[in-house]
Amino acid sequence: MSATFTHASITSELATAVIEAAERKASDLGEAVSVALVDDSGVLKAFRRMDGAPLGSVQSAQEKASSAVGFDIDSSAWRSSFVQDDVVHAVAFAHQHGRSFFGGSHPVKAGDAIVAAIGVGGGSTPEVNEEVAQAALSVISSR
Repeated sequence: MSATFTHASITSELATAVIEAAERKASDLGEAVSVALVDDSGVLKAFRRMDGAPLGSVQSAQEKASSAVGFDIDSSAWRSSFVQDDVVHAVAFAHQHGRSFFGGSHPVKAGDAIVAAIGVGGGSTPEVNEEVAQAALSVISSR
């Protein structure tokens, strides 16, 4: 038995491209957001707070990304999953420190392995955050 293992993680180059794509989409929408990209361990890999983005969006974006990588589920799935129909789970998840389950977060996978996660915060609606996150993810799928 080996005492070590290897795993995949997002590169700095791709993380930067993802952040830039999110920023372009937000600008196209006339929005100012914060975008966080964490690696497979949930550690911040890349971050951008656009000029004019709310201060609270900094923490929100990071918590969304951390939640997506930690639970391997995107924000839209949280809203439509068992949490929505199960008060006990909804309250439990809502009270987890450092977690956020609002729109705009997605795990990023290479095959079955999680290599990163994105979180977008500060948009005028959860749907805006989601649209920005999807635009950023399109950079990954095109490579």
